[in-house]
Amino acid sequence: MTPLRSREQAAAAVTAAVAEHDTIQANLLELDNSFGKRLLAGATLTGETKKRWDVVAADLTTLWPDVRRLLGGGGQGRRADGPAAPFRGAGACRD
Repeated sequence: MTPLRSREQAAAAVTAAVAEHDTIQANLLELDNSFGKRLLAGATLTGETKKRWDVVAADLTTLWPDVRRLLGGGGQGRRADGPAAPFRGAGACRD
């Protein structure tokens, strides 16, 4: 059984969770806007590079919906809001 927390402990836990959420979101937005990602997404790739990028691009396509589902809940009224379509820029957190 989890011990009860004081109001201050609960507030500190919520503050830490929000800070972690914001850090994760900032890192993902940085990835989404990175020069390397934009370069690869806009390039005409061939061979092994194309095969590898196709796998990564497919994974990145599912990244924002996963982030929304994982970080957007919890009753905090916050959600990660990524690009509407793959590789179309970054969104922002809406309160």
